[in-house]
Amino acid sequence: PTAEERKLRDLYNAFMDQAALEKIGLANAQADLDKIAKLQTLADVAAEMGDVRLNLDGPFGIYLGVDDKHPSNYSVNLYQSGLALPDRDYYLRDDKEIADTRVAYQKYLAQVLAFTGASDVDARASAIVKLEHDMAVASWPAADRRDAEKTYNPMPIKDLEGMAPQFPWRAFLGAAAVPMRSPKGERMVIVSERSAFPKLAEVFAATPVSVWRDYLTVRYLHAFAAYLPKKYDDADFAFFDGVLRGKTAQLDRA
Repeated sequence: PTAEERKLRDLYNAFMDQAALEKIGLANAQADLDKIAKLQTLADVAAEMGDVRLNLDGPFGIYLGVDDKHPSNYSVNLYQSGLALPDRDYYLRDDKEIADTRVAYQKYLAQVLAFTGASDVDARASAIVKLEHDMAVASWPAADRRDAEKTYNPMPIKDLEGMAPQFPWRAFLGAAAVPMRSPKGERMVIVSERSAFPKLAEVFAATPVSVWRDYLTVRYLHAFAAYLPKKYDDADFAFFDGVLRGKTAQLDRA
């Protein structure tokens, strides 16, 4: 095999070797988890959310695309994000099925936090659910997010900072390797849910760093559950595929 083919083979073999994953435990993830555990400021938190390598997300997401109204240009797109449940209504409605889903989600969060050796996991899981509820309140409903005109709001970085000053945009964008200037001058970004951004920035600033650390920890363990020991993968499947999607059995790795 070529060098690239060997990489693919080794990746596949490592993924299939469940015994080795159990033996390794969180060793390969520990550096990332330790970094999250050491976050001290909100700027640190924003930078961690901007690291696209980790796929952690937060109240704002980012992607590079093609400008919808100037298709010869690439664009830096920013949008509301941060909710683990499928839609904001899962946090805002109180009919029994949705309320039961929130209870199951909080139990999942407490379970995963307990796996990491955390203490007082029920209270910490409750704080994460409260944080996501507050982000849901600030977020746009799905119908508005489907409106192409409403979600096309180009602006320079300085206007973004003026619109939502409570969020450390330069730390976030810097971690995402987005330069503050382009060949045409100040960097332009396209904001999707414009009126939600100031409210989400307020939620971000009002949330203690300790809660953000727990939030990012469980987001990380969710994003990489398939590559971690079986208990993480099983807990992830039980909630995200079982509770949310009604699946009863997980497919074999093969």
